[in-house]
Amino acid sequence: MAISPSRQRPAYAALAEHHTKIEDRHVRELFAADPNRAPRRPGCILIAPNDLLVQLAAQCDLEERRVMMLAGKPTTFPARSSLN
Repeated sequence: MAISPSRQRPAYAALAEHHTKIEDRHVRELFAADPNRAPRRPGCILIAPNDLLVQLAAQCDLEERRVMMLAGKPTTFPARSSLN
């Protein structure tokens, strides 16, 4: 399975654009503007919109790679099984 860098994906470009829009804002501002922005769990702050992250995961075939990794199949270069 050939792997192209995630930075070449359209969803990555959208995430980069989103970053430029919010990079100078404090997390408190983001939550004040949208209290439902992310789950309120210790250590879990999601700044990027979920839909962009889901798109990037889909464009990178993350689910297929996860299944391959759990099956012990090679997923990256060099062709070797994942070390779980």
